[in-house]
Amino acid sequence: KRKDNVISVKVLQGEGQVIILITDNGRGMKEEQLESIQEMLANRNPRSEIEEKRGRQSIGIVNVHERMLLYFGDRYQIQPHQGVTYTITIQDE
Repeated sequence: KRKDNVISVKVLQGEGQVIILITDNGRGMKEEQLESIQEMLANRNPRSEIEEKRGRQSIGIVNVHERMLLYFGDRYQIQPHQGVTYTITIQDE
């Protein structure tokens, strides 16, 4: 509904890892919604939980999480912050 939507993606290479910072200027989320997403993202085999919550969660973050898990496995981590920022970390092989 807003006309000034902005998404920022920054990629940093650290020692033995790549860090991707994704931020948008959206309105954020309620605390319980953020906790629900954090719980889902902590699940390392989320297929069934994703299917269960698909109607109640952001489809975009679910798709990103599922694909990153399939491609990078245990080397991949994601952490949401305040509902408008995500930090993705990928460890080198």
